[in-house]
Amino acid sequence: MKGCIGGTFDVLHQGHLLLFQRAFEHFEFLVVGITSDAMVGERKIRRIRPYDERAKRIDSYLSKHSPIPYDIVSLGDPYGPALNEDMGAIVVSTETQSGALNINRIRGEKGILPLKIFTVDMLCLNGVKVSSGDYLRTEGVKIAVGSRKKSKLQGTKMAFLRFFPRVETTGIEVEGTVGDQLRDDDILEGALSYALQARQESDGHFFVGIESGVMELGGHAYSLHGAYVLGDDGFVSSGLSSAFLLPEGVLLGVEDGATLKEAVESLRIKTGADERGAAEVLSRGMLQREKLYEEAVVAALIPFENPGVYGSGKRTWPLTDNAHDIKREKMNIDWR
Repeated sequence: MKGCIGGTFDVLHQGHLLLFQRAFEHFEFLVVGITSDAMVGERKIRRIRPYDERAKRIDSYLSKHSPIPYDIVSLGDPYGPALNEDMGAIVVSTETQSGALNINRIRGEKGILPLKIFTVDMLCLNGVKVSSGDYLRTEGVKIAVGSRKKSKLQGTKMAFLRFFPRVETTGIEVEGTVGDQLRDDDILEGALSYALQARQESDGHFFVGIESGVMELGGHAYSLHGAYVLGDDGFVSSGLSSAFLLPEGVLLGVEDGATLKEAVESLRIKTGADERGAAEVLSRGMLQREKLYEEAVVAALIPFENPGVYGSGKRTWPLTDNAHDIKREKMNIDWR
């Protein structure tokens, strides 16, 4: 039986090996479809390795380990050779099984027999999702942060070091797109804008945006920090830091027309706060800005650690690629 497997194959991880092993067990001939450079660009996934490099790596692996003949082809669309009449089966993961079902739907419309679908459970190793994340656990990650502030870079790095052994952070110059009076929803809205700008301007495994602002609860103003984390596979999440009560003057200042920055700067003058920020000064060093940033990013990474609970990694980036359209596209995120 002739069968196929498809994917980007940027990193050859344990999950891919499981797919190949299933193919070796059931196929007589294997066709491996690898996403073309053009298709990568259309899907706007991370800046992965060129097709030739990815194909060479797969060929090197199969030439040593495949017990059956094989062919490697470039995928210019999501279906490729899976729609060919001579194709009899396909190997997919539990997360991509819906794609195989769609292929069979199209084959049926064309009067072609459906493919036999072999599904590999990617949650089969110690209950942990097998993906490039396992590779990153040992090789480390590259993170683009939508800011050049040392405190945000340090806070982000410390957060990711809780999950990965090696972390490389790069600060990206970004523009504010939400406004100066960041209150309530504006906080995460601003963080999302910064994360999107970081993705637009850089390469990496994760893209992070952090913003701070004021949230009003029970008639009181609280300062807190919000973070958005975009994964290079489209998974996205957000988190908040601890909050602390601001002096009444800050909220009154904002309500009187002052920007949040102006109100906080006024607070700094009265407290002697400097580059350390109001949190550190008011708490006498018990709250540090870097730690609050770290808290927010760690909170945002919780869904990444529990994809089965939070929708198996199906949460996607907002449909807009323009960070300046965040106001219009706000919360346009799929929680499937």
